[in-house]
Amino acid sequence: MLSFATRFGLASAVALTFSSAFAAPITTWNYSVTSVFVPAETTFNAATGQGINNSTKAAGTSEISWGRKNGKVGVDRSALQIKNSPNIGDGKLVTNGASNVANTYTHVNNNNIGTGSISLHSTTILATLKLTADGFDLPAQVAKYAINFYETPNSGACPEYSITKCSDIFVLDGPLSAQFEYKDYLYTVTFASNPDLIELKPSTCALTGAAAGCLGFITQEGMATDVNFNLRIEAQYVPEPASLALLGLGLVGLAAVRRRKQA
Repeated sequence: MLSFATRFGLASAVALTFSSAFAAPITTWNYSVTSVFVPAETTFNAATGQGINNSTKAAGTSEISWGRKNGKVGVDRSALQIKNSPNIGDGKLVTNGASNVANTYTHVNNNNIGTGSISLHSTTILATLKLTADGFDLPAQVAKYAINFYETPNSGACPEYSITKCSDIFVLDGPLSAQFEYKDYLYTVTFASNPDLIELKPSTCALTGAAAGCLGFITQEGMATDVNFNLRIEAQYVPEPASLALLGLGLVGLAAVRRRKQA
């Protein structure tokens, strides 16, 4: 006949098993990611020489451009652009699954903007993430990213990493992950760039006005470089304190069973 301690220990173990079985993470999510430039927080390097009269700047929420007056982006003006915004994926984001494209940032790097042209120095991106699932609605999360930019001269010594002529430098600073808890699970939301951000040398960071250890990209002259930011979500089970106490009682009961058998 089972003693009280034996029955309680086994009952605790069974209760723990059922508790674990019923605790399940959210498996699929609806999401939207909206990113915009902040024109009021966009700064430019002043034009010099003939560029004073021959170049202009333009700062909008989805495109910032600079170069020849009355010119065209990709022909005689350079630009930073945000694409796929807002990006809405209903039921497409799978917990612990593959990443999904959120937004795309594009640098149109033109080497024909004119000598002494005005050029971008820095700007801010506001990215708003909204996650929903059956029975769950996470308040919109807003992340702020600072961008430092350096338009390299196409003569003289070029910065490291340059591929053809003098590649431009694009530095990004801001949070790339966030966490929240819901029903015994810790969820981690991560934004990862493709291509990957690289740590630039201090001298390269300094050219943009960023501190040593900055992360960014080198964009090839005369080309449009797309940088996709991919969204991924992971879940990790986090037992509640009551579950941990129950586990302790169960182990005590099982230990009593072993001692009884040994006796």
